[in-house]
Amino acid sequence: MATAHARYFPYLCKCMSFKHHGNLTHYSHRTTPAFSEAELGQLTPEDVVKYMNFSTYETATPEPEARPLNWRSDTAEFAKKAISHYMPSTGSWNQAGSHGNPTRSRQVQQFISTLKRKQVRQLGRPCAAKRDMTLAEFKLAAKILEEQDDWNCNRWLQAMRMQFHMIGRGDDVHHMETKSLRVHPQFKFALQTKMRWSKNVLEERDCPPQILLGAANPVFCIILSLAIYLEERFSSYGTHSRFLYTEDVNDSAPKRAVKSYSRTVRETVFLNAFLPSSVICYWWIPWNALVP
Repeated sequence: MATAHARYFPYLCKCMSFKHHGNLTHYSHRTTPAFSEAELGQLTPEDVVKYMNFSTYETATPEPEARPLNWRSDTAEFAKKAISHYMPSTGSWNQAGSHGNPTRSRQVQQFISTLKRKQVRQLGRPCAAKRDMTLAEFKLAAKILEEQDDWNCNRWLQAMRMQFHMIGRGDDVHHMETKSLRVHPQFKFALQTKMRWSKNVLEERDCPPQILLGAANPVFCIILSLAIYLEERFSSYGTHSRFLYTEDVNDSAPKRAVKSYSRTVRETVFLNAFLPSSVICYWWIPWNALVP
């Protein structure tokens, strides 16, 4: 994980670049040494607001009715936090004495409040956050993939069902090993497997066997889907494959597979079916959004 300095310093460099040179690129965060306390002490709330205005509106002096082009309020709040991290004074800004932390000033807070107000009124930059896939969208995605006369589409449809069943990410599913898939020792109508690659798996005891159950709805039935997929795959590529969704055996194969998975679903479903690009399908499908 990146250190605080690695995450915060680029914002300070851009702010100081704009203060001294009127642009955001003069001080590269990769080569610029730490700014002195004397330099940081000269930074004022007006400097910070001008930098934020330029980053948001592409002008340091936007009109009151101007619409944000780049930043949203959460970015502005992070920039405020990043610049504040380097300020020699941690106290609130004293307007009369012109000292203190310039990010803790009325002007900066007013800028962020205005940005939030514009977002609420749908005047700001659209949110790029991902949202959950709905039941109808999942069914439509499955239908489109199923109708394609293409082996990869059939394979990625099965991977999508497995991802939903395991409540996991695409990366988790593509690292599943074929040998982990077996008949449940107690319930003959079920299968069991393991998912060792999840970000939540830190020890061997974190990946116990997980049960795979069939479903009355064929759109969601992992048993039926696996049966069709494995019969086609084994007849074409043989039964000796390390990973469940790729015929390659080297360690980098799952990463290539998940890229193909993402690209195929995006191009086949989202770009052709006019589903919103903000939907999470090929990375994460939350169970609570899809339970029939």
